[in-house]
Amino acid sequence: MSEPEALPGDQLYRIAWIFYLFLAIGGALWVGAQNGTIRLELFVDPRGWWLDLGIGVAAGGVLLALWQAGLRLLPSASALEQRLGEMLRGIDPPEVIALALLSGFAEELFFRGAVQGAWGWPLATLLFALLHVGPGAAFRSWTLFAA
Repeated sequence: MSEPEALPGDQLYRIAWIFYLFLAIGGALWVGAQNGTIRLELFVDPRGWWLDLGIGVAAGGVLLALWQAGLRLLPSASALEQRLGEMLRGIDPPEVIALALLSGFAEELFFRGAVQGAWGWPLATLLFALLHVGPGAAFRSWTLFAA
């Protein structure tokens, strides 16, 4: 079975922006409906933001190290990196950064803020992993890594 034809980078970029904007808005509405309000503390702890930032940077470093190990040990990780690179071809580096920031914000708001707050972390993790199922075998490692 052949791999599905990839969208051009600029088209993928526009679709991703629309998807993540709807995901963020849906998460914000869900949190607001659950709590009656959307407080600043949902996004940042005014007293301990520096600790959250440090933990986030450290966790990001650990994930990057795990990914680098995966690239050396798992052929599927290299195949995934190549496929993602092909999908993003034609998108400028600032657009890639903007998309990464928007997707991270939208996914955190929806999955950690809304889904996890309503149904717990196991279901939020499962749904988050399922969001990262892609076309073809190369994307299996992405789904596993997302979980």
